[in-house]
Amino acid sequence: MCESPPAGARTLIVELSRVLFVDAEEAWQQCGKWIELCWQGDVAEVIGMLQAEQTGRAEVSQEDPRRQLSETIGYLQKNVSRMDYPAYRQAGLPTTSCLIESQVKEINHHVKGTEKFWNDGPSGDAILHLRAVLISVGTELSDHFTARPGSHYTRQTRRNR
Repeated sequence: MCESPPAGARTLIVELSRVLFVDAEEAWQQCGKWIELCWQGDVAEVIGMLQAEQTGRAEVSQEDPRRQLSETIGYLQKNVSRMDYPAYRQAGLPTTSCLIESQVKEINHHVKGTEKFWNDGPSGDAILHLRAVLISVGTELSDHFTARPGSHYTRQTRRNR
């Protein structure tokens, strides 16, 4: 089990510490402290520490890297209810999305392929149905091709003309 919050919060905290502290050692120490507190479920404490960093700093322009401080505080405040990692670990729940992301990649690899999109109407269902038929052990696909109208293997009758 990893010992840091998921990538979203962790990435923001790492980048923020680099922006706020010129000294790399100080940045790394502070980053480690904030990540550990988040992992322990003390996100509110991290928000308080970041707000203290923000106090005394003049409002910065949109291009100033310190803008990241207010964005990180906003991210943590918005997601604090979802960052109760001790409770998740105690319940045996995953605290990372990598398991789901891995499964999505696996499904996309086996089912979809490239240049096929799930969100353009009914084609997502059609892709899934076709792949399911292709990898199934039954004869549904071959039965369809041999029985469809216009097939060389289908005898023309009054019923299927």
